[in-house]
Amino acid sequence: MSLYTSDLNFRIASACVPVAHSKIFSERILAARQNVLLAGLNYDAELKQFSEGLRTMTEVLETLTRLGEAQLREVRAIGDYQVSIIDLAFATGTLLGHSRVGWDTAVDGS
Repeated sequence: MSLYTSDLNFRIASACVPVAHSKIFSERILAARQNVLLAGLNYDAELKQFSEGLRTMTEVLETLTRLGEAQLREVRAIGDYQVSIIDLAFATGTLLGHSRVGWDTAVDGS
């Protein structure tokens, strides 16, 4: 086995590991999405309580910070999944097919 083939096999195997756990990725994305929804509800409740004089602006801002952090975790989860798909496509050489680029034989003009 050549060094190139060995490296290619390693890259394909390492790219397949995250995608093989796509259920974990989907669960991570779903959990992050639910966390964003809950954080949004908490923020709305804090804001309502602030308008009624039951909460301070500091508490509202802390809740807003938690909402932003939850949104960031959701974006990271989706991004990690997309990166793993791209890594797999790169390792298997399927990037060209997605762009509808093909290898045609050169036509000799003579």
